[in-house]
Amino acid sequence: MLQWQQQIKKLKPSLVIVQLYSNDIASDSEYLKTAIKNKQGDIIAIPGPKNDWLRHQLRKSYLVRFLRKVQLQLQWVYNNKDKKKVVVAGMVEENPDITTFSGNLIKTLAQEVRASGAQFALTIIPSKFRIKQHTYKSDTLQFSDKWRLFSQQNDIPFIDLTKAFTTETAKGSQLFFERDIHFNKNSHKLAASELTRAYPELFNNSPL
Repeated sequence: MLQWQQQIKKLKPSLVIVQLYSNDIASDSEYLKTAIKNKQGDIIAIPGPKNDWLRHQLRKSYLVRFLRKVQLQLQWVYNNKDKKKVVVAGMVEENPDITTFSGNLIKTLAQEVRASGAQFALTIIPSKFRIKQHTYKSDTLQFSDKWRLFSQQNDIPFIDLTKAFTTETAKGSQLFFERDIHFNKNSHKLAASELTRAYPELFNNSPL
């Protein structure tokens, strides 16, 4: 929301696409704890980490960074000890429900973008676990499914990448880095193709 208000809006885009991953729900909650608000209660800034001399030096140490990583991992395990965990390629993949706060952020952002004259669309990173395990069809909604239903209920255009990813994986395509949850070259190309198909009047099948 702040990025839109302070940076993107002045560029006057014709289309704004927000892409979410499952850890963004927890990130919203964490950023809210340190958010700076005005007298009306609106969030006006999110302070970044302190960058004093000591912190700057500590960041140069691989040992300190490793210990910090382990600390964060143990903290996450403790905070989520009662939740069912899905692990893929050595990484835990979360599947949180949409919180009222995160949902309202997306709805308000969509309204502000439309009020500027631009189009707004939402898309979600598909579940790497379900893609790799070929278990897209499940009784439990995956993160993408939850936002697809949310988008339908709130009249927000939704670009569903999960179907395309499932189809390509069935053909033998590798769509994620092996030890990571991020897109590789194949999945970026596939996502670009889906965006082009969703907005042919903007992209006109031109190379992206």
